Amino acid sequence: MAIGEITISASCVATFLNSSPATRLRKLVPFKYKNIGEGAGRSGHYKPMITAVLEFHRNDNDFRVFRDAINRMETIEQDHSLFPIQRSKDRSNIEAMLAYQRIYGERHFSFLPRRRLWFAVGGVTVTAQPDMWVVDENGTQLLFKIGAAKSKPRDYIDFILHLMRKAAAAQRERIGTRISTKNIVWLNVGTGEEIISHLPLTYFNRAIEHACREIATLWPLVPDPRIQKQPGEPIAPATGRDDVRPRV
Repeated sequence: MAIGEITISASCVATFLNSSPATRLRKLVPFKYKNIGEGAGRSGHYKPMITAVLEFHRNDNDFRVFRDAINRMETIEQDHSLFPIQRSKDRSNIEAMLAYQRIYGERHFSFLPRRRLWFAVGGVTVTAQPDMWVVDENGTQLLFKIGAAKSKPRDYIDFILHLMRKAAAAQRERIGTRISTKNIVWLNVGTGEEIISHLPLTYFNRAIEHACREIATLWPLVPDPRIQKQPGEPIAPATGRDDVRPRV
């Protein structure tokens, strides 16, 4: 993988473009410092659900896998001695399992290793990793992102799916297959629906280029959350215009 000077995730770019100029520097903190504070909380949010899905398919679509996993997580969720953030995480994983059962319970998938998907814009490398990479009984590969659409605007979701499509196209030769647009899916755990973006692959090019330039400029200024800001210390100004958000 040819790494640029800065490597950022698709969610970093999407969050940046869906933020006001005044908040963009602060929004970059958890993406630059991935293992600290909010950044650490972002990683592995849906790991329990993904583990259950893997076991479900390994056991020939045995719904008892989901039932047992949901029962365990409901017990934890009802434990009021736990922090609310842990209980909320358990609830969202339960909703994700129920949504997956409704949509894909009769489909037969095998999990594939999550190979790195990325593309470069100048000195910035954008990674666009799916939460799950599977293949069905016909050999068709599908990429899944999992999330609650109620907490994300539709243009954010379209942008994430677009970046995944762009990265998959850029790495087509390396991964050895073309992944169709209809097979790059956001699983909305809130409503239990599939979301697919059919926008042209060049649709967001201007927004992507703008975001990468702005992020590269702001990156050295992103404050380390471990360092307390001194009273009266000026806040680094946000740059960029507010009119280059993704078009929808």
